Amino acid sequence: MLVATFLFFLSTVRTLYALSGRTPPVSFELLAWLGSGLLFAYLVRRDRHLHGFASSPADFGLLLIAAWPIAVPYHFFATRGRAGWRPFLVFVLVYLGSYVLTVLLFLLAQYVIQPH
Repeated sequence: MLVATFLFFLSTVRTLYALSGRTPPVSFELLAWLGSGLLFAYLVRRDRHLHGFASSPADFGLLLIAAWPIAVPYHFFATRGRAGWRPFLVFVLVYLGSYVLTVLLFLLAQYVIQPH
């Protein structure tokens, strides 16, 4: 839920920038990437604890922050085997859903703003 809320916030900010005709600053995109990585690292750490793993491999947290689009799905399949498809699909749907939401908010706002 925390990850979805954060991604919704990012979608809203990106939509507001797009509506104003500007691109988000590079610092915002960097913080969005690192913030997503930190949240996914927290998600994986909590998930590992719930599945009975005592510790993470060395530097796994840094790997998650830097390469979370690859490391999070790897974690799902490494800890669950074939059953890793379910959390992987949720991961993909939440992530892609945030971008679809951005586009829908932009189109809706454009429709409302445009004179008829």
